[in-house]
Amino acid sequence: MAMARSYKRSELLINPPVQITMILLFIVPVVLILIFYFFSNLYTFNVFTDQVITAQNPNQALLELKSTVTTVWIICSFLTFLVIGPIVFLFSHRLSGPIYCLVKHLNAINRGETNADIRFRKGDYFSELETAFNQHMNNCRQQEAPPPTPKK
Repeated sequence: MAMARSYKRSELLINPPVQITMILLFIVPVVLILIFYFFSNLYTFNVFTDQVITAQNPNQALLELKSTVTTVWIICSFLTFLVIGPIVFLFSHRLSGPIYCLVKHLNAINRGETNADIRFRKGDYFSELETAFNQHMNNCRQQEAPPPTPKK
């Protein structure tokens, strides 16, 4: 019986293309949203200071500020959803698509329906899984093939 090999992390990025893409897909929108929030806050406080300076009634200025802040945050939340939603949806498809495809293909192999190579969609993650699986299938097909008969 082979002994299990203990794994020690020695590399920060195990799968650089996937990990770098994940980082960029999350960091870039978050930074853009933070910049948007900063400027929306700046706008809100500018409106507030203008209202307080010109207001005869500070209580009325506070009520107007509450309305402005609520409107700005509703708009910011909606825009955040519009930015993050499609990114998460696309990312989840690119991650789960290859796994779904692999499981479906393995089930078809187990039922004896195919022994063909697997194909992932263009842009899916884990293309190295596709390559390794297809190499394994090629090795299995070569082992199953009868040896070539020698020519006389």
